[in-house]
Amino acid sequence: MKKIFIFWVSFISCFPVYAQELQCSKNYPLFEKMMEDKMMIMKNGNFEEVLRFKDKYAYSTLFDSKHLGKMFTGVKWVSPEEYADRVKRVMDDVKSGFIVDDGNKLFPIKYNGILSAGEVCVIPVEARFMINGKEKLDRKYTIYVRNLKTNQWRSLIYSDYISKDDFNEFFPDFPNDIDLSKVD
Repeated sequence: MKKIFIFWVSFISCFPVYAQELQCSKNYPLFEKMMEDKMMIMKNGNFEEVLRFKDKYAYSTLFDSKHLGKMFTGVKWVSPEEYADRVKRVMDDVKSGFIVDDGNKLFPIKYNGILSAGEVCVIPVEARFMINGKEKLDRKYTIYVRNLKTNQWRSLIYSDYISKDDFNEFFPDFPNDIDLSKVD
């Protein structure tokens, strides 16, 4: 009887996490707004606004305390000075018109599930932009992560250049059968 009770308590304690309804498909307008807001800050804002946006929406900022004195660029951890230099160069290119954003298109969800990070949603995103007058098209996966307690979404643009160690730190239980190396 005691074993049945322990099993039942264990089962019930896990149930609320798995019983939560997945929210990703309902949040495409929010994801689009996040991308638009980021681009507007790059075009019209300043570096401090970029940092506030990053603190609010970048999934990697949840791991900053494990990488003291470093900031995640989307590919690797670098010094705050190097991060600032990279961001300011891109901002200068956007403000000067050298880089022009022509919008983003979100495609159907590739993966959506509950992991230790929260609700994890992988969406192919197509970015259209001009660089020095030449049209460019880039397709990458954006990984959106919802905190199950606060319902706040954060994002991480996936790159093949993210080290395995960093990716495993961000998503230790990411399904092995989901291939992010090639955007569908």
